[in-house]
Amino acid sequence: MTNVHVGIPPRKWEHWERHLVHFHHFESLPVRKLVQVKSPVFRCYNHEWRLTIYPGGDIGSPDGMIAVYLEHCSRPKISARYAFKIRRQNGRVFDEVTSFRYDRFTEGKKWGWTDLTEYATIVNPANRVLNRGTLTVEVCIQPDDKNICTNFFPNNQAARNILRSFMDERTADVIFELQPPAKTGSGLDDSARDGYSTSLDDSTRDEYATSVRVPAHKLIVQLCARGSKLASLCENSDKSTPVVIRYINPDVFRLMLWYVYGGNIAAAEWIDRSEDFIDAANRFGLESFKIEAEAWYIKDLELSVHNVIETLEFAEEKNCSLLKQQAADFVLDNLGTNLSAPE
Repeated sequence: MTNVHVGIPPRKWEHWERHLVHFHHFESLPVRKLVQVKSPVFRCYNHEWRLTIYPGGDIGSPDGMIAVYLEHCSRPKISARYAFKIRRQNGRVFDEVTSFRYDRFTEGKKWGWTDLTEYATIVNPANRVLNRGTLTVEVCIQPDDKNICTNFFPNNQAARNILRSFMDERTADVIFELQPPAKTGSGLDDSARDGYSTSLDDSTRDEYATSVRVPAHKLIVQLCARGSKLASLCENSDKSTPVVIRYINPDVFRLMLWYVYGGNIAAAEWIDRSEDFIDAANRFGLESFKIEAEAWYIKDLELSVHNVIETLEFAEEKNCSLLKQQAADFVLDNLGTNLSAPE
């Protein structure tokens, strides 16, 4: 049955969604005990259900009584009240039952009554219940409103679809080409380490010996990193003209780009690479990324009289206001103590 709403219903509004289930040629259905007839599956509150009827009764049914159950066919759990109504041909209720609590429905779970109504009264023409041989049961379902937001409505897939497009070269329209720093006779050029991590394992060093291509989507970068240098790099570029970036660890860049796409970075990565992330955030103008990296840097930092001066110098150099405040507070708390930078 279709519901038309004018305005937004209040959260505590007691709403029953109704579905009509028709059992045609009811008198021809088997009337032996324990013999069931199942309806096709129908949807209610984004869950699948079906009605099961035992014309001759189920286990525990008194003789001559019809048993009816509401079966839940979806995997997610749900708590709901339910009601069954049998109406006469003129629309008036002939018999009805309603649950007085919210029962928990798991996949395959059935709730109902073993004695909904008497079979003989249903088929008696004087009661005018069967409409041309059809028994119609009105099924009413009311969800527990505490679960309605999480159980009954599908999640918005926009954020997930954006993440799924990450590193998808087929749909990408811009390529970042990460080129290694120039080498000198003694190894990497120390004057070109901006954003480059010196603590690389052998496999990452091997990868960084050649250029690394990172596909991206111009619209996503420009929307999610609006006003940043990273976004401006995409403006006049396409897949045929890569954006060349030097002197950055490919793993750091990929994780930074994953963050721009809305991805979550593991705590271990934040802790291990917080300094590299701060460098990358400064270089590409990603303020929110920098603030989170700075917070993780502080979380893993153990300030002492031996490192506070070095920390203040680092905070000043990298323009880390949170870290600077943390170090300044430590100095104020330890006035009179000999503070010195490590030799």
